[in-house]
Amino acid sequence: MDSLFDKEVYGKVVERIGLLNNDSQALWGTMNVAQMMDHCILPLQQSLGNIELKQKSTFLWRFFKKSLYNDKLWKTNLPTAPEFKITDAKSFEESKTKLLAVLKEYHLSGETYNWRPHIRFGHFTGEQMGKMGFKHLDHHLRQFSV
Repeated sequence: MDSLFDKEVYGKVVERIGLLNNDSQALWGTMNVAQMMDHCILPLQQSLGNIELKQKSTFLWRFFKKSLYNDKLWKTNLPTAPEFKITDAKSFEESKTKLLAVLKEYHLSGETYNWRPHIRFGHFTGEQMGKMGFKHLDHHLRQFSV
């Protein structure tokens, strides 16, 4: 599984984000491209400790924890935690700029950073955080054909 902490992988993700435009259409789901980028920003910020979200019970969710960082692609139209749902209008350019900035901060933090626990799944190792960050972004970039 690729990791956002790998310089080459990070560069490719940045390139893919650069291919998005305001007219990019989703292959599945209800979010437009700006909403998708804002959705991707939230878990990155939460993991970095830039925003605080209330922790939820993690017991049942632990059965799905390994699926967050393994090599198997996620299915389309998976449910999203309410805290990460974006339904209001967003500016494409502002969302893109913010996503790239938060993504850079995440990448530079690396595996040894003091990562915050996920609101549903609890603690992850630094290696798992790199893989999980990549997998989530890859899922949504594929959603928009990039």
